[in-house]
Amino acid sequence: MPFMARRQFLLALGGGLLLTRFGPVALAQPATSTMLLVASSRLEDSRFRETVVLVTRHGRRQPMGLILNRPLGHRLGGIPGLPDNDGRLTLHIGGPVLPTQLVYLFLDTESPGSGALDLGQGLYMSFGHQLLTSLLYRRQPPKHLRLFLGFSSWGWGQLEQEIERGDWLVANLEPNKLFSDDPSRLWRDLVRQASERAT
Repeated sequence: MPFMARRQFLLALGGGLLLTRFGPVALAQPATSTMLLVASSRLEDSRFRETVVLVTRHGRRQPMGLILNRPLGHRLGGIPGLPDNDGRLTLHIGGPVLPTQLVYLFLDTESPGSGALDLGQGLYMSFGHQLLTSLLYRRQPPKHLRLFLGFSSWGWGQLEQEIERGDWLVANLEPNKLFSDDPSRLWRDLVRQASERAT
């Protein structure tokens, strides 16, 4: 991994506890709602052009999300405190908010217990180092695991207005498809599916 990407990742590991304690979601509880949004061609914000975003809301908190199709192109290996994964884990851009904050999304058949937000259908989101380490050291690690730097967030009513305006299409949430080996195709595939449903 290039030095800057490695340094950024290590900083993210160290900073995870801050967001866990004070951040936008309360962990170890189910999300109030989770949905998959696909940027339409009308969306003008360049940060989200041609993106697919997993959005969740917990209680009365503002919605937060992760961009699923913006890989950084850096494979992780040889990180202190984490088992060697032969570079199978890759970093992705989760959004413009707190770009050094580590967030991870995983699909698992068993609940990880405290430290993760339950998004439903076996899908979980979490922050920081402790749970990530225990997941990777497990005899059977999660089938799918993706790491992100940063996340996305919206003000009160902002996301609803953007959806009403046609900036976003709401897609079916199929957890297995969120971990595509080729995230560059995810946006095109979901836009096509949305168009087929509309006709």
